[in-house]
Amino acid sequence: MPEGRGYFAKGAGAAPSIGYVLWFDGAAPDRRKLADLLALAGFDADSVSGNDSDMVVSVDGHRLLVSKASDGDWPGCDRPQSHFDIRPDLLEKGETVKIALVDDPGRGWTLESVLTASRLALAMAADEGFFAAGWVPASAAMSADYFVKVITGWLGGGAFPALGLVGMTADAGGTLVSTGLSLFCGQELTIPASSDLSGLDRARVAIRFINYLVVNGPVEHEDTIEIEGYGGFEIAPFANGSKINLKRTPIF
Repeated sequence: MPEGRGYFAKGAGAAPSIGYVLWFDGAAPDRRKLADLLALAGFDADSVSGNDSDMVVSVDGHRLLVSKASDGDWPGCDRPQSHFDIRPDLLEKGETVKIALVDDPGRGWTLESVLTASRLALAMAADEGFFAAGWVPASAAMSADYFVKVITGWLGGGAFPALGLVGMTADAGGTLVSTGLSLFCGQELTIPASSDLSGLDRARVAIRFINYLVVNGPVEHEDTIEIEGYGGFEIAPFANGSKINLKRTPIF
């Protein structure tokens, strides 16, 4: 089973019902092409219903809608805010489709439905026109190669795709702030700017700690931890436990 313990009940209703947005250079797959892609990926060939504009995929007990995407699908903005291995301007072209929950979208995502949506998106990534994927709850976009690599690894039992299904941006003060992590562990992460950690080092620290949170669940009390290769860090929940701050332990 891929990493993740399913702390989706905490605030799950606040997460958008739209999961992935996929970009295609040219026309996105129609119903017939989608059925072919799913069959190649091992899905039931009869799992697709609806029409070319609104296709419903039924698999693993979940029903997911594949339909045309729009700028309004990104909550609070009209474009992804985090970009992994892709330039933002490349997302201005092509045709986009979204993968969304069909049944009781107010219930929100579960680990199982995220895994199913990821399998569906990965199957659609085999289309020759596919060039980018976005995960809406994280307001994050990824290049085709990056997406296929991290999602294939995760579905195969590897590490959680910490930068991809979680977005990271810097605020005006230089603090790294996560988006979408709360879907998986009930908390968002902040990492203040540090004179002894480069931006790349802070990103690596974020990856390690995000994986820790996804596997172990939310942190409820102040503590100190060791992060491999980077030494000790202080962790402190705040904002009624909805966020956690990660700060390097002072060296005296």
